[in-house]
Amino acid sequence: MHSLHPGVLSLFLEENNLEFWNDYKLLFQSDNFVTKNQSLEVLHHILLKSEYEQFRIRFLSAGKNLAITMTLLADESKKIQNNAYNLFILFLLNPSMPPAVRKILAMNQEKLIRFVTSFQKEREGK
Repeated sequence: MHSLHPGVLSLFLEENNLEFWNDYKLLFQSDNFVTKNQSLEVLHHILLKSEYEQFRIRFLSAGKNLAITMTLLADESKKIQNNAYNLFILFLLNPSMPPAVRKILAMNQEKLIRFVTSFQKEREGK
């Protein structure tokens, strides 16, 4: 639906942002690899599309969304970690980073630097 009817989905996300996100984030807690992986990929795809700018702004402005993303960085699956990393980068690149997100990043700075350094080395080693 997000590819075929972006206008419809964009309107739905604007009108139902909280309800959508409360349900959608449950997919990240699934024990099913495919469910978790696909939900990350779809979310990343949506966040990159200009049609969903309002949703992207809200998503990247919420510290709790960053916390969920950071938790997924520690998933046992490298594929899940990679997809979570793609979301994490969007938080870092947000030109309008709110104080709540900055605070979480600052509080976890050392762990994140270690993770990103290690993660980048693994990616380069492939």
